[in-house]
Amino acid sequence: NRILGDAEGVATAQFDLAQIDLELGDSGGATPRLSESLSIFEDLGQAQEIGAVGEVYGRVLAHGGATAKAVAVLTRAIKAYRTLKSHDDAERVERIVAEIL
Repeated sequence: NRILGDAEGVATAQFDLAQIDLELGDSGGATPRLSESLSIFEDLGQAQEIGAVGEVYGRVLAHGGATAKAVAVLTRAIKAYRTLKSHDDAERVERIVAEIL
Protein backbone atom coordinates (compact mmCIF):
# COMPACT_ATOMS: atom_id res chain seq x y z
CA ASN A 1 0.00 0.00 0.00
CA ARG A 2 2.87 2.39 0.73
CA ILE A 3 4.40 1.75 -2.67
CA LEU A 4 1.08 2.43 -4.36
CA GLY A 5 0.59 5.64 -2.41
CA ASP A 6 -2.60 4.32 -0.84
CA ALA A 7 -2.61 6.34 2.37
CA GLU A 8 -6.08 5.17 3.39
CA GLY A 9 -5.05 1.55 2.86
CA VAL A 10 -1.92 2.05 4.98
CA ALA A 11 -3.94 3.68 7.76
CA THR A 12 -6.53 0.91 7.71
CA ALA A 13 -3.86 -1.80 7.71
CA GLN A 14 -2.02 -0.17 10.59
CA PHE A 15 -5.24 0.05 12.60
CA ASP A 16 -6.04 -3.60 11.88
CA LEU A 17 -2.53 -4.70 12.85
CA ALA A 18 -2.70 -2.61 16.03
CA GLN A 19 -5.90 -4.37 17.02
CA ILE A 20 -4.16 -7.71 16.54
CA ASP A 21 -1.25 -6.47 18.66
CA LEU A 22 -3.70 -5.50 21.39
CA GLU A 23 -5.44 -8.88 21.25
CA LEU A 24 -2.00 -10.45 21.76
CA GLY A 25 -1.31 -8.13 24.71
CA ASP A 26 1.32 -6.10 22.85
CA SER A 27 0.36 -2.49 23.52
CA GLY A 28 3.95 -1.46 22.77
CA GLY A 29 3.58 -2.77 19.24
CA ALA A 30 0.12 -1.27 18.85
CA THR A 31 1.06 2.26 19.92
CA PRO A 32 3.12 3.34 16.88
CA ARG A 33 0.63 1.69 14.53
CA LEU A 34 -2.25 3.58 16.13
CA SER A 35 -0.30 6.83 16.02
CA GLU A 36 0.44 6.43 12.32
CA SER A 37 -3.11 5.38 11.51
CA LEU A 38 -4.61 8.35 13.35
CA SER A 39 -2.19 10.78 11.73
CA ILE A 40 -3.03 9.56 8.24
CA PHE A 41 -6.78 9.62 8.85
CA GLU A 42 -6.47 13.15 10.23
CA ASP A 43 -4.54 14.19 7.11
CA LEU A 44 -7.32 12.67 5.00
CA GLY A 45 -10.04 14.31 7.12
CA GLN A 46 -11.91 11.05 7.69
CA ALA A 47 -13.94 11.78 10.80
CA GLN A 48 -15.37 8.28 11.35
CA GLU A 49 -11.91 6.75 11.33
CA ILE A 50 -10.47 9.56 13.48
CA GLY A 51 -13.11 8.77 16.06
CA ALA A 52 -12.59 5.01 15.97
CA VAL A 53 -8.78 5.03 15.95
CA GLY A 54 -8.59 7.92 18.40
CA GLU A 55 -10.82 6.11 20.85
CA VAL A 56 -8.67 2.97 20.81
CA TYR A 57 -5.38 4.89 20.79
CA GLY A 58 -6.51 7.10 23.67
CA ARG A 59 -7.41 4.06 25.76
CA VAL A 60 -4.01 2.49 25.07
CA LEU A 61 -2.22 5.71 26.02
CA ALA A 62 -4.25 6.03 29.20
CA HIS A 63 -3.53 2.43 30.14
CA GLY A 64 0.17 3.13 29.63
CA GLY A 65 0.05 6.16 31.93
CA ALA A 66 0.30 8.86 29.24
CA THR A 67 -2.70 10.72 30.62
CA ALA A 68 -2.22 14.10 28.97
CA LYS A 69 -1.63 12.59 25.54
CA ALA A 70 -4.56 10.21 26.04
CA VAL A 71 -6.91 13.08 26.85
CA ALA A 72 -5.69 15.04 23.81
CA VAL A 73 -6.26 12.07 21.49
CA LEU A 74 -9.64 11.25 23.02
CA THR A 75 -10.69 14.89 22.67
CA ARG A 76 -9.94 14.68 18.94
CA ALA A 77 -12.06 11.53 18.77
CA ILE A 78 -14.93 13.32 20.53
CA LYS A 79 -14.70 16.22 18.07
CA ALA A 80 -14.74 13.80 15.13
CA TYR A 81 -17.80 11.99 16.49
CA ARG A 82 -19.56 15.32 17.10
CA THR A 83 -18.81 16.34 13.50
CA LEU A 84 -20.60 13.18 12.40
CA LYS A 85 -23.44 13.86 14.84
CA SER A 86 -22.61 10.51 16.47
CA HIS A 87 -23.58 11.82 19.89
CA ASP A 88 -23.72 8.40 21.58
CA ASP A 89 -20.14 7.70 20.46
CA ALA A 90 -18.99 11.15 21.59
CA GLU A 91 -20.62 10.70 24.99
CA ARG A 92 -19.01 7.27 25.42
CA VAL A 93 -15.57 8.79 24.79
CA GLU A 94 -16.37 11.70 27.11
CA ARG A 95 -17.03 9.13 29.86
CA ILE A 96 -13.62 7.57 29.15
CA VAL A 97 -12.00 10.99 29.56
CA ALA A 98 -13.87 11.53 32.82
CA GLU A 99 -12.60 8.18 34.13
CA ILE A 100 -9.01 9.09 33.22
CA LEU A 101 -9.20 12.45 34.95
